Amino acid sequence: MAYLLKGRRRVPIPNSKLSLLTSPVKDRNSLVIPTVTGGCVADPTCDVYNIFEGGPAANVVRGAASNLLDEDSRSFENDDPGIWTGLVNCTTDVIPTDAWHGSKCLEVTSTGGVTYPRGTITSLVVAGDAYTFSAWVKAKNADAVGELMRISLYGNVSSFTHSANISLSALWLPLSVTKTFDAGDTTMYAYLGHSGTALDAEDIYLADGCQLTNTAYPLWFCNGDGTAMTCSVPTANLPLYAGGPFTLIFYVIPAANGDDGVARYLFHNDGTGGSLIRVSKSTTSRVYFDVYDNAAGAKQSYSALLSAANWAAGTPHAVMCSRSATGVQNGYVDRTMFAALNVGAGTGLETALGANCYWGSTSAGISQFSGPMHKSFLNRAITEAEWLAYCDLMEVA
Repeated sequence: MAYLLKGRRRVPIPNSKLSLLTSPVKDRNSLVIPTVTGGCVADPTCDVYNIFEGGPAANVVRGAASNLLDEDSRSFENDDPGIWTGLVNCTTDVIPTDAWHGSKCLEVTSTGGVTYPRGTITSLVVAGDAYTFSAWVKAKNADAVGELMRISLYGNVSSFTHSANISLSALWLPLSVTKTFDAGDTTMYAYLGHSGTALDAEDIYLADGCQLTNTAYPLWFCNGDGTAMTCSVPTANLPLYAGGPFTLIFYVIPAANGDDGVARYLFHNDGTGGSLIRVSKSTTSRVYFDVYDNAAGAKQSYSALLSAANWAAGTPHAVMCSRSATGVQNGYVDRTMFAALNVGAGTGLETALGANCYWGSTSAGISQFSGPMHKSFLNRAITEAEWLAYCDLMEVA
């Protein structure tokens, strides 16, 4: 059984025996294997899951930036800890189990106190540039569950910038921190774990999927260099057809608060004339569900306002967007219904769809969602009662 962390409480993810056939939503998903497009040296994963079947979080998309860490320092597949040799109050070991990416990860055993392995990077620091360091962490033993953890970047002139603290759990959780380096900074230190409070001796946590990018925002992990990557599903395979009914469900653990001012896409289908169906978080801290009638030059738009309170980093949230056979749109963030912002003069029904649907980014691989995402598609509009029953089942606030 896998668990999600809900406050200080562990919440079980339903196992594979709980399919949509036995849940309040009675339809089975149309599950398909998506196509990964774009370049990446190694093996990024890209999967569409039944939202009730748990499993590993999908590595959905990656933007057009390279992982600046060397192979040993990002995935540990060569039994080498890479740059993570500056050890404070801990010992480390590369282990062949429990990996988030590949088959190996870094095990960190605290000897008591504020604990971290530190890596030193000297050749990449450019004054005024922003760098983002990301990693995935989880508790290895029961003693470490609930302990506070963060990661950090440090400049020899500009000092520390820390990520938010999270509570370690039995689930792999993402952390990221962005820092703009000052004039005079010549050395960057990355802290792979930098416990927010002192750990006890023999508290053990794991780290994997480490990434450093020359960007002001986190990107999905890539074990190498490459261009933008998208996760796409042929529209005909869902099945989604022009003007037809559907429900999109996203169960996510966002890596950033809802008011972080960064555009992030959950779903995108575009074609002639531009976007056709879009579920996205805007720079103005709203999540939008838009359907475009490009032939009439109109769209129907519904949205909900996000904040650090109702869309918190590291906390599970659920989003539902549906359209009925008559074009009636509906949507929820958790139990909050979307408001109608712009109901256009057109029908609100697109006359043709793009060949592919994109999960977690635009079709160009930008404005990507950051964090684990389990997603589902149904070829009908579910009811409010069904959605609230789903929220009860998944313990959505």
